This record gives sequence, C-alpha cells and structure tokens, in this order.
Amino acid sequence: MEFNRKASRPFLRTPEFQAVILAGYGTGLQPLTNELTRGSSSSPTPKALLPIGNKPMIFYPLSWLQAAAVKDILIISPASHKAEISETIWHSDPSYPSFSSLTITLETLDEGESASMGTADILRKFSGLFQTDIIVLACDFVPPPSLTLTSVLNSYRTDTDRPICQVLLYERGGAAKDGPPVSMFGMDKKTNSLVYVDEEYGSNEDLDLRMSLLWKYPHVSLTSRFLDSHVYILRRPVLELLAERPNLSSLREDVLPWLVKLSYRKTHRKKNILDILGTTTHPATTALSPSIQRRASLSRSNNPAQDKASALTKKAILPEDNLPSFRCGVTLHHLKDGYAARANTIGTYSELNRQALAAAALSAASAPVQVQSQAPMVSADSIVAGTSRIGERTSIKKSVLGPHCVIGKNVKISGCIIMDHVEVKDGAKLEGTILSRNTLVEERSQLKDCELAPGWQPNQMVCYTRIGSLCSCCL
Repeated sequence: MEFNRKASRPFLRTPEFQAVILAGYGTGLQPLTNELTRGSSSSPTPKALLPIGNKPMIFYPLSWLQAAAVKDILIISPASHKAEISETIWHSDPSYPSFSSLTITLETLDEGESASMGTADILRKFSGLFQTDIIVLACDFVPPPSLTLTSVLNSYRTDTDRPICQVLLYERGGAAKDGPPVSMFGMDKKTNSLVYVDEEYGSNEDLDLRMSLLWKYPHVSLTSRFLDSHVYILRRPVLELLAERPNLSSLREDVLPWLVKLSYRKTHRKKNILDILGTTTHPATTALSPSIQRRASLSRSNNPAQDKASALTKKAILPEDNLPSFRCGVTLHHLKDGYAARANTIGTYSELNRQALAAAALSAASAPVQVQSQAPMVSADSIVAGTSRIGERTSIKKSVLGPHCVIGKNVKISGCIIMDHVEVKDGAKLEGTILSRNTLVEERSQLKDCELAPGWQPNQMVCYTRIGSLCSCCL
C-alpha cells in the first residue's frame, strides 16, 4: 500500500500533524471524469489528476503540505484510481514538482465503499493509522500563493483555548459559473470561533438560532459570503468521538454542525463526554483535565452492576465548570488576498484554470513549441506544454494546452482547457470549451461552451454543452 521509497524508514520522532487527502470520483465534474474508452476496454479518469494550469490538481494540496513541512501524508482514493495516481506522483517529468521528501501512503476503497461512505466514515475506517492531530484536505482545493498552510496551522497552534477542530473558510468568488450552493456561517470574532453552520441555506429561509447560542455568543456575525474549503485540523480525540457516533457520515454536513453545537449546548456536550468515559479508556479523554481522568477511571470496573451504579455518579465527576470547551476555531481567507476555490464543479474548475493563466508568464509556463513553418500566435496569457505540436496560422488565446497534443492549421482556440493527447484538425474553431484527454475534433468543427468526455470521437454524436444545444460536430 505504501509506494514512497522512504515509507519504510521509521520516524525519529512523532510528527506534529498527519495529513489525509481525500480523492474521490468527482461526480460533480462529469463528463470530465467519465471513463476513457479505448476500443472494447475502458480506464478510469481520476478526478485528482485533472489538470489545473497543466498540473494535476492533487499536486496543489501536496505542495501546500510540503511547504508547511507536513511530511506524513495518507491519500485515500477509489481502488481503480490507485495505479494512475501512484504513477503520476512518482513521475520523471522534470516540469512537475518533486515530492521525494514526503512519506506518502496510498489507501484505497472498493467501488461499493466509495459510493456509500461519507468522509467521516472514511476517517473512521482508517482511524488506526493516525497517532497525532490530523489535517484533512480535499484533493480539489487550490489555495492562492498568499494563503499558506503554515499560517493556518499557526492560528491553531497559538489559540490559547485550543479548539477541538479548526476550519478554513474562503470567500466566494463572483466570477465562476455553476459554483457551489450558498452556505450560512456564524462566527464569534472575539473568540475566533465557528458557532453556526447551515450548509443548505436558502435566501428565503428563516434561521434557527437557539437562545443558548445567543447567550454564549451575543455578538455572533452571520455571513453567506464564505464557503467551506474542506480543510480541517482535527484533534486526535475527534476520531474517538466519531467511533461513538457511527450515524455521522459526512464531515461537512454532519460532524462539523454537531461539533459546533457542542460548543454552546452543555447538556449535549456532557452527554457525549460521559458516553466516552463510560466505554473504555478512549484517547478522547485527553480533552479532559488530569484530575477528571483519574476520577473517571476510578468509576469504571469489570463489574457490570457496579458500572451501572457508577453512571449515576458521573455528573459529580464532571461538573459543568470542568467541561472542555469543544469549540471550533475558524480561519478566514478573503478574496482580496487571492482567489481560492475547490475544483468540484465545472464552473470552479474552469475559473481555477483561468486564474492559473492570469498568474503565469509565457516564458515560465511554456517550453519551446514545435511548429511546422510559420510560428503560431500564442498569447502571453496562455499555457502550452512543450511536447505539443501546433500548426501554422493557428492562434491560441487565454487557453491551457496540455502535453502531447496535435493542433492543425488555421485553428482558432480561445478560452479553452485542452488536456493531454488531444487532436484538433485543420480549420476548427473552439471557444470556452474543455477537451478531455484523447479526444478528437474534426476539420472545420465549431465548438462553443462544451465539455467533451475522455476519448470523445465525432461518431459518438454525444457532446455536452452548458447552453443545451448541439455543436456543429454533432449535427
């Protein structure tokens, strides 16, 4: 399961953090994540390897972790994606960053598990691999250069009232089409705490705010301008809490709102702590003071009758004033400090590629391009892989062109994302289109605002468009 050559070397000391990157199927990015068909056989298209600025999207969280000196990393993906993800990370392409300093373990889920398990279920399944606090990331989160993981970790480290989890929220960008739905978050700026979460907030809905929340946080600030990055720092005891709550399936939809409620609902908080104390010597009791741990251990025995009787005295063991806070810390990233997003929809995936184009200079982003005779017109705000060939009198503007592509003569390409091994024949005109790997565009075809599935051929007569109409190649 481990494919890092350094993975067998024992740690000289326990790391401060372990990281887990969740790399799922990417159903929100279909048809880009459809299977690639080659004749009678087919192969999966891993979401984690879809390119953003000609780099696999999983390289962004890996580089983020590497820059913060977090070296113990677990990647969890569907079993069918394992071989290609492994091959891509341990590549020989000099244009890609090297992750040889990281200790990476790849664990997989079979097709049935991947379809039925939420993110909390996955952490529960692999909880035995974690010994420290955990950083959970989605493979599709792309932070700007101004947002470092070190700054997020430092806000967690320096919080005097150490939170049980830390959440990164980023301000929604207005440019992306088909973006994620609106969420409502409540924050207490005085304590830097997340105190309210409504992931399915609608503009016409009423807010359900408990008086216990308002009594504890009278100056709560409510906003729908931010989105959940799916970057969480979790204290190790959270996994023990999850073990006691198998009904919590999703980190974002179930666990985070539940933990937020524990911060201001004392009765629920006490009940959950008592449940942990009443089972076994869970590491979750490290959230309690040493004196409470000692008294709790004295209340347990191997006698079921005695244990039942001791349950009646648990309230004396855990007075209200000694309960841990169970608060959720929050870090906010504002749009003015750089565009951040998750590439989990076609709209945000396209916008992240546009942001990569805006940030890239032609001299740094493009290797020399092979041309047939007259030099093609490639704008300075485009990224072109050096292994691609471009025909004469072809123009490429505000586009990403992946490796091993063949572009014919007199082709017009504007605002497009073209993945690897794509062939575009003479006279074609492409605008605002995403071409997945191994696709073919015939002569003089005109495509606008389309997303073509991997291996698409003209005779398939299937073209996905955001405008709901067929392109000329499908007519």
